[in-house]
Amino acid sequence: MAAANTGPVAGRIAELDPAIVHAGGLDDTAAALHDVPVAKARLGQRKAFMQALISSQAITEFDRPSSKAVGEIMALFREVRSKLQ
Repeated sequence: MAAANTGPVAGRIAELDPAIVHAGGLDDTAAALHDVPVAKARLGQRKAFMQALISSQAITEFDRPSSKAVGEIMALFREVRSKLQ
């Protein structure tokens, strides 16, 4: 797989084995990126994410606040926000 961008991160991403990524080996994927920061928050492959996208809504608009999808996206948001402060 060739990377569109030739920077160091793009090169590492291009080297990832798609089977590892799709098989749920997220820790292996993060390890393959070495020194590239990788979020600890994980987003599952949820039907709600796809349905929200199709309806042109954010998951927080589309799904109930107590859903797993909203919980995952909020965990990612909090983690990114904490890194930016």
